[in-house]
Amino acid sequence: MKTALVTTAAAIAAGAVLGAAGLGVAGGRRAIRPRPKKRPRVLAADSRQIRLERTVHTAAPGRYRIRFGDGDSQHVLVGDVVAQDDASVTRAVVEAEHGVPRAGDAVLWTGYVYTSPDDLGASHREVQIEAPSGTRPAFLFDTEQPSTRWAIHVHGIHSSRISALRSVPATLAAGMPSLVVSYRGDAEDETAPPATLGQEEARDVDAAIRYALDHGAEDVVLVGWSMGATISLILADDVRTRRHLAALVLVGPALDWRASIRDAAGRSGIPAPLAPLFTLALTLPGLAQLAGLRRPLRAAHLRPPLADGTVPVLILHSSGDTDAPMSASEHLARSHPDRVRLEQVTPVPHGMERNGDPDRFDRTVTGFLAALP
Repeated sequence: MKTALVTTAAAIAAGAVLGAAGLGVAGGRRAIRPRPKKRPRVLAADSRQIRLERTVHTAAPGRYRIRFGDGDSQHVLVGDVVAQDDASVTRAVVEAEHGVPRAGDAVLWTGYVYTSPDDLGASHREVQIEAPSGTRPAFLFDTEQPSTRWAIHVHGIHSSRISALRSVPATLAAGMPSLVVSYRGDAEDETAPPATLGQEEARDVDAAIRYALDHGAEDVVLVGWSMGATISLILADDVRTRRHLAALVLVGPALDWRASIRDAAGRSGIPAPLAPLFTLALTLPGLAQLAGLRRPLRAAHLRPPLADGTVPVLILHSSGDTDAPMSASEHLARSHPDRVRLEQVTPVPHGMERNGDPDRFDRTVTGFLAALP
């Protein structure tokens, strides 16, 4: 009888372990793969105004681009909110070269005010960067006066170079040639490997730094959006790279992946105590491979440190960000008051930090860069 009870208890324990591992793998896989975005529905539209169902995105202040049509190939730029109630938001149409969506359409809401580098009205060309993951295209914006300090703009998880164009006007105003890069696993990567939360991606951005140094730069400023901020801190933690960095500008930074994944799980209805299994699975041999990674992630880089000797840091973050918690930015600023400046921007959702007040965003970044030694 005693042997049978022991065997049963062992079987139950083994089943619990396997179940936890399976849950961790499933959650970890979901964290590193693109997920469908929620799409607000159009209630009415004409050439002057669009009325949409109310969400935190459609009600946010500022300018935004709505994509619609087959494969989201059409788009319209909308501006300020002109009317709203508990269920709907009406916004002004700023630009509608491709027409407007129809009532009933579910549209993709984005912060991508610029659709191509041509929209910035600045001299630019496309260059190719030889990176560890392959040849990666980048936009290179030139300045009228030569400069040995370059800006490298790094977009966030599962997005593209287009999203990072929003920070280019500020660095050009500071007189810095600006390189807007791509990397493995982003929206332009046809092989579509899963994200590694900045860890493999950092190697490609390191190659972009080398490209800048080989083409006239003496040092660089990394402008990292969301996961691009993770990448920037990982590179600043490497003593070989750190000596080439003049500053970091972090926009809506993903500074604590454990917290971000935990909060996302909570919004999906998953009990908070289970969420740590997801990030744990991504750091363990065997489970990480089952989740789709080639190698386990480094646990230390799920919340990358600000290494001793790291250059000045500007953080632009919004209290409306529910994807990358503001608390991590506040903690970093409190821990390093001599090096880290936190600028709380107009409350907007994650990734929209410039959209709410672009003039203030640009002035803040340009002023910070102008004050660098």
